[in-house]
Amino acid sequence: MDVEYVNRLKDAEKHSYLAKVRSLEIDSCPYSIGKTEWVDDMKMWPPVTFPDVYSYLVDTPGDFTREKLKAFKSLDAYNFVISGWVKPLLVLKRDSANRSSDVFSIIRGEVRPSQRVNEKPHKVWVAVQTNGTVVTGHAPAWQGMLITVVFVM
Repeated sequence: MDVEYVNRLKDAEKHSYLAKVRSLEIDSCPYSIGKTEWVDDMKMWPPVTFPDVYSYLVDTPGDFTREKLKAFKSLDAYNFVISGWVKPLLVLKRDSANRSSDVFSIIRGEVRPSQRVNEKPHKVWVAVQTNGTVVTGHAPAWQGMLITVVFVM
């Protein structure tokens, strides 16, 4: 677990973040996994489709509603990537012995805030089962960044 990151979170955010990591049944959070374990290989990404994204964003507790998702400009994610706001996305394959799917992928990246160009990029990650089902994800500063990463996939 990346104790430094977790300790900076407010109590409610900390509880939510730890629940996400526990749901993955892994020993460490994605922020603490070494750089050498990540691969820049799009071929290893699971086949995430719009219904997978929609199901995750609307059907799981959070800020997103059907109306908010409909209002999202679908080309924003594409434009973020083309404009260099999204850094290369890296993938990590992890076995999870207690999951019915047996294997899921964690994809992480960095997204630069479009309105604050001098700010450091925010680290985001999303966990996806091999069938494309989005399990969970995390964007520390702005959940829209997580949407961008998932839509790009």
